Amino acid sequence: MRRRLAALAVPICVLALSLSACGDDDEPTDASGTPTGETSTAPTTESTEATDATEPTAPSEPTESVSESESTEPTEATDETPEPTTAVPPSDPPTAPPSDPPAPPADPDAPATTYAEAEQRLDDLGQEPVDLDRFETPTGIYCLLSSDFLTGCELAGGGVPDPAVCGNDGPSQNVGRIEFGGGDPEPVCNSDTIREPGAKRLPLDSVARSSTSGITCLAQRVGVTCIDPGRTQGFFLGPDEYHVFSA
Repeated sequence: MRRRLAALAVPICVLALSLSACGDDDEPTDASGTPTGETSTAPTTESTEATDATEPTAPSEPTESVSESESTEPTEATDETPEPTTAVPPSDPPTAPPSDPPAPPADPDAPATTYAEAEQRLDDLGQEPVDLDRFETPTGIYCLLSSDFLTGCELAGGGVPDPAVCGNDGPSQNVGRIEFGGGDPEPVCNSDTIREPGAKRLPLDSVARSSTSGITCLAQRVGVTCIDPGRTQGFFLGPDEYHVFSA
């Protein structure tokens, strides 16, 4: 029985090979043995394992923000010891050199020694002069401000000793009168007088001026101060001293 089945199997195998050879002639096959006329319609499945089944990433460690001004590298300790600084004491402000003390105000009762001082003294008095051609002061000084004879002032008596002017052998060794002349006022070692009766008395600290000559005089207890503005010259005459001056 087995032998019979084997004999039948041989023809069947031959037939199958023949049919297979005929199929190969009709449709070419590619290198892989798959017929080229048939298109593989097997659905392609996109792999989603890469996107769906992604492994969780480990949380990143926070990074510390380091500012540019901070150094991340440790500074090395230096062995150098800072040198102590010596405090400089504040310097005293420069002191200005001592200035000369201001000149004391002129004593209104002191004798005038310059034309400018005499003129200023008359201005400071600030009073209107009395128009007189001659006068006499309470201390006895007599003045002629306008005359055809002479102009000047004379002490009541005595005079100021001045050997340089009067000498030692003249009629008088004292200056008792000062006269306005053609030049500077002139001290006179007089033994005569120019006095005439009837002269008006001029109070102390008062001013007289001749409208004819322009000569102006100030009467004070220490003496009289007179100026001639037309010639810018003048004098002071008192019982103890005298001065002549010009601008």
